[in-house]
Amino acid sequence: MSAAQRCYERHKLLTYPRTDSRCLPSDYRDTVDQVLTSFSEAANVEIEGFDDYARAADHLKEAGLQNEARTFDDKGVSDHFAIIPTGNMPQEEFTGDDKRLFDLVTRRFLATFHPPAIWERVERFTEVGSERFQTRTRSLKDVGCRAALAAKTEFG
Repeated sequence: MSAAQRCYERHKLLTYPRTDSRCLPSDYRDTVDQVLTSFSEAANVEIEGFDDYARAADHLKEAGLQNEARTFDDKGVSDHFAIIPTGNMPQEEFTGDDKRLFDLVTRRFLATFHPPAIWERVERFTEVGSERFQTRTRSLKDVGCRAALAAKTEFG
């Protein structure tokens, strides 16, 4: 909570942190667009991870936002709306918990507007003599929201 408060008060990087809401008000769509534009324009910021944010924001601006009905829900907003990045760029070096928390919130924010990841599951049974073996595997067919959650993932 201390890191969230510092990111809100000192760094001005996150919105008000003392909330349990997971939704944004319906009139916040333009603000989300502004935050995405800020991240798109931040490709040259010399802070680890900001190039990932820029790629994710560019992808969302190009492909459009998904999950809007679930995210922009006035009924899901309590006293304050969900914690999201403000779109401001750090004016001073920030490290440790502040940086990790900002990265987590930003990646979750960006992932919210991506489609779900799609996995293919395969299950095989093999019989050898009187023995029967079961093999299960899964492979990722569409990275969806995982593209924004993982560092150094390509969008496309």
